[in-house]
Amino acid sequence: MVKMYKSMSKKDSPFNKLHSLKELLKTIGSKHYFDISMCGDLIVPEKWEIEPRVIEDFHLVMVLSGKGVYTVDGVEIPLQRGRIIFVSHGIEYSAEQDLSDPPRIIPVRFFSFLNTNKQPNIALESPVAISHLTANVDKYQELFESLHRQYLLKQGPFRTGYCSMIIQHILSDLFFDCSSDSHDQEDNRIVKVQQFIASNPLDRSSLEDLSKMVRLSKKYFSKVFKNKTGVSPKHYQLSSRLSHAKELLFEGYSVKETAFYLGYTDPFIFSKQFKAIYGISPNECKHDKRN
Repeated sequence: MVKMYKSMSKKDSPFNKLHSLKELLKTIGSKHYFDISMCGDLIVPEKWEIEPRVIEDFHLVMVLSGKGVYTVDGVEIPLQRGRIIFVSHGIEYSAEQDLSDPPRIIPVRFFSFLNTNKQPNIALESPVAISHLTANVDKYQELFESLHRQYLLKQGPFRTGYCSMIIQHILSDLFFDCSSDSHDQEDNRIVKVQQFIASNPLDRSSLEDLSKMVRLSKKYFSKVFKNKTGVSPKHYQLSSRLSHAKELLFEGYSVKETAFYLGYTDPFIFSKQFKAIYGISPNECKHDKRN
């Protein structure tokens, strides 16, 4: 039998505090990337349950069918089709199934890593937990299943970069879907552009194109973007592009191949920009394999 659920009010619920997630999303691409450590797609076995735990990384799960309960920070969340839960470090959670209707879930565990030294970094101002029952199940299911397929590639070409972009896409959509504060509209527009840049590292949209995407003037968009992210849109595009370049170099592509793939006509310009961002040349990066 599944437990009775206690109600959540907006006053005491941890799930309507989106500021930390918003701050995290601002840094992905320019300062951090996500690296996945586990992703499954399963109907839970008969004895499945999660004992109370507090993790050091991030936990993200989507329920595709079945029933059960997640308890996050003392709040019980009924599991049903379309339920998405995101839990960061520092928050206790546990889970159990309904034996009469075991849930099918896609659970994900991942860390945030610094671009500069590949060290794990939570990159959150404070712990955050989010629960959302989406009406757009197909959209999220496609993203989660795509993430699982990429994870199964193990160390295939671009695996880390693709997984990071998909996780950012999921979290960005989750943020937009859960946010009801009209005062965040301006921030939401900036996050939307960040998501677009991170998901399209080869794109070279102009400042005018990016500002039109969120219906802001070019001058105002540039000012707001820098205020929110700390860098200009052009610098953010460059950081995202070069973050993708690192993945190509780690996968064995030459500096010349990487430069041309990213749209550079001169590998020297690519190398110069790469060193300006990361402090080392692409050749040095290429031979600095991740553990």
